[in-house]
Amino acid sequence: MIDERVALNLDNMKRAAADAISFLDGVTEREFQNSPQHQKACAMCLLIIGEAASRIEQKSPDFITAHADWPWRDIGLRNRIAHDYFSLDIPIIWIIVRESLPDLLLKIDEIGELDPRLWPEE
Repeated sequence: MIDERVALNLDNMKRAAADAISFLDGVTEREFQNSPQHQKACAMCLLIIGEAASRIEQKSPDFITAHADWPWRDIGLRNRIAHDYFSLDIPIIWIIVRESLPDLLLKIDEIGELDPRLWPEE
């Protein structure tokens, strides 16, 4: 069974990824480029995802190694968003949300139930 801390961080990543994807539902790339609201909403989701991934990396590096096929490089955008907000590459955020996050959601879903409150009693 997956470690509870990892599960909670993965759940946070899953929720933020789903939010970012839903924020761009029906939004064209041109609309995104002209919408500070969409840009900031997606950047915040990536910040949350990156922070959760960072916690997994610090506390459970074996999980990162075991899931080397995950888009960790894109997830690592968190530091750039947190520390260099004014030079964000908006087209890169678009690509990450549109291409990497759906893949991340699939990979998280493959793990199974993440909320420890729903785990069966042992």
